[in-house]
Amino acid sequence: MKKLLSLFLAAVMVFGLICAAGAAFTDEAAISQYDTEAVEILSDLKVMTMALPDGSFSLWPEHRNTHPIASIYATHFLAEAALRDIPVNAKSMKKACKYILKVADNGKQPRVLRAYCSYVLALAKQSSHRNIAENILKTPENDYAAFLASAALIKGGHAAKAMDRFNKALEARVWYEDNAPHELMSQAARFGMSLSIIMDIAPDNNAAMDLALQLRKAIRKDGYVWGTTQANAWGTGALAKFAAHFKHDGNSTATFQADQKEPVAINADKINKWDLQPNHTITITNTGTNTIFIQQHIDGTPKTVPPSQSGVMKITREYLDKTGTPATTFKQGDLITVRITLESLSDIPNLVFADVLPGGMEIEDPTLVTRAAAFTDEQAKPYGILRPKFIERRDDRYLLFGDLHKSGIAVITYQARAVTRGKYITPPSLVEAMYAPDLKAIFTTDSVFEIQ
Repeated sequence: MKKLLSLFLAAVMVFGLICAAGAAFTDEAAISQYDTEAVEILSDLKVMTMALPDGSFSLWPEHRNTHPIASIYATHFLAEAALRDIPVNAKSMKKACKYILKVADNGKQPRVLRAYCSYVLALAKQSSHRNIAENILKTPENDYAAFLASAALIKGGHAAKAMDRFNKALEARVWYEDNAPHELMSQAARFGMSLSIIMDIAPDNNAAMDLALQLRKAIRKDGYVWGTTQANAWGTGALAKFAAHFKHDGNSTATFQADQKEPVAINADKINKWDLQPNHTITITNTGTNTIFIQQHIDGTPKTVPPSQSGVMKITREYLDKTGTPATTFKQGDLITVRITLESLSDIPNLVFADVLPGGMEIEDPTLVTRAAAFTDEQAKPYGILRPKFIERRDDRYLLFGDLHKSGIAVITYQARAVTRGKYITPPSLVEAMYAPDLKAIFTTDSVFEIQ
């Protein structure tokens, strides 16, 4: 079932977009005929052989055991086909929707699975999606379930109720969390489905480019593309939507100008990079008809403290006195334990923790040997889900590099000394994925740090 649906979900999503995307195929009529005939045959003769009397589906032809995940996925496939005017048996669709509504109404089912049901019901133009989605959004969690539930309401015609939550989910990049709609969905498949949804609702949001780049990076080198038929279906379909919306047809041209120098033409066939210095004026002009994307990476210390930020990750920091009690006022000479707590909804590689010290505080080096060192496996054990690789104790900050190997909570501690009397602004603490900089968390506080 999963392989079959994935193959033809891709067919449903892709072939009508190939011409618009400017691909090598130009016979739109032939593509449309193939699209319709292939999906008609498989939806009627193959998929429906796995349909059961109650509207659910089995995982294998002629089997009589309901598979809830396959049932939701099959209904999703049928809804996508119907939206593209591919004939789908109305009675079968009604029964399938009735079954996944039953799944969604079961409070014991995971929140994210119920949200996925609401999204599929919205695609199938079933009004029952609304109560499910609204119930999920009653709680403040900014997670993948909120992304799917808000998308369901928007697709169902209730954008005013859900657009704010949808945008917050995009800002938090919730697709990185370790919480797929079901156990058969890999991270690559989740990226693809997320991009597909975004291209339908908010195609010009910068999250679309982020996901397209992540899908590109996730392509395997062994010829299996994203590894599974389901991931391949979502990835292919989503990138086809992306390519159709952001065409590359020879009209993608732009110029780059630094200060008052002559503009330089940008090569649209590759990624262009420039190292920019402060206090310079940069002008990028779109001289073509297509969309161009600009990413800005800034290094340095901000003039104002950034606000706290959380999403897939959340970080907090406390200063502890000798009794282990959180405090913001210490006496000169006191030994301070800095405790950083990270909560993550996903495994995330290549993280960097940066904790800037308040003025008047200096890091204590317990080894008195070096301020930079790699971690051995034995030294990394106390960190639990966090696997530290390298640590740096600089004059003004503590840096730790490592991987989160699963979701959960990690605690980092280090020691510092109260050295110089005074009142100081408390700097922020940051954790960020080095190769996915949009995936980060920031902790800031208005409290004043005092040394008496």
